[in-house]
Amino acid sequence: MKRNHLIPICMTVLCLGGLQLSYGSDLNNADAPTEGQIQRETLFNRVQVLTFAGDFDRAAILIDSYLVKRASDAAGWLARSGLILAQMSEDENDSNSEELKAALDSVLVLAEVVEDSCSDKSAMHHLLRGHAHTYRAIYESKFGFSPKGIKYGYQAMKEYESGLRCDSTFYDLYFGLGGFHYWKSAKAGLLKKVGLFDDDREQGLKELTLAIDSSRFSSEPARNALISIYLDQKEYDSALAICSTMLERYPNGTIFLWPRGVAYHESGQPEKCAELFGQLREHYSKQPGNYFNMVECDYMITKSLETLELKKEAAKAAAEFSKYEDSLPRNTLKRQSDKIRYLKWWARKAEFY
Repeated sequence: MKRNHLIPICMTVLCLGGLQLSYGSDLNNADAPTEGQIQRETLFNRVQVLTFAGDFDRAAILIDSYLVKRASDAAGWLARSGLILAQMSEDENDSNSEELKAALDSVLVLAEVVEDSCSDKSAMHHLLRGHAHTYRAIYESKFGFSPKGIKYGYQAMKEYESGLRCDSTFYDLYFGLGGFHYWKSAKAGLLKKVGLFDDDREQGLKELTLAIDSSRFSSEPARNALISIYLDQKEYDSALAICSTMLERYPNGTIFLWPRGVAYHESGQPEKCAELFGQLREHYSKQPGNYFNMVECDYMITKSLETLELKKEAAKAAAEFSKYEDSLPRNTLKRQSDKIRYLKWWARKAEFY
């Protein structure tokens, strides 16, 4: 199951959402926002909506137009980074890796913090830098070198903790910190069992809850971050409830269809699983080149029909793979090799039905 698809795309969009009321204003200043700050807030609200809806092209146009006027705004570059990584995760394609790294470098330079000092903007700068490291950790764990992902994850944690030392009431930092503590522990495996890693999952959940209840602008992102955690904890009804809410708001996006499909599959609802992945397959069939997701959809549809003991239908669904098999790039053939073998095995049965 494509579990690793969920964390990157949700976290990148959710970190991006956490900026919608953020950078450029003094968080300790109760004065009314300036016109520039209002423009920034409007931009990030619109980018979040478009990204959730899967309209990456329009989101990119908005960000590019914004950066033409505000090239020194670290939050603008973080928005671009989040959008690039969300697109890469959606497409299962790392062709924009260099563009992503360059944008993240811009964030770190523009949001530079003087070590051991806390100015009015330091907590926000630590948040931006922490999110930049989080994006790089997600990229490395998905497309690059996993040990690097661990390194960047710890760098993100240090930024979030530094931000809290500057402003202990800036609860938005707990959004990033909670995600790190939970997934660091959840993915530790044997290292956690032998005591080399602490089990901080409960701490992570408490921190995300604190962000939901008390943060200035990360409440919704922190709540949505619970989807992947609920799946990890096998609390499928809770995951489905959040997915349903988000799909009511963003019916044209696919971001929340993937975790909903996982929840249907894992909770023993094969009919709903097959129907949902049929929707996703139709969506990706209109995007030539996204073969990784096509294989994923055909696999889940066939698997669900097999569970329902609809052998004829399963064989027919698997046979759809042959229509694009010759177009598969080498990387997809390698990454999806097990599922491709499964589809070919079922497809050979089609002639007997």
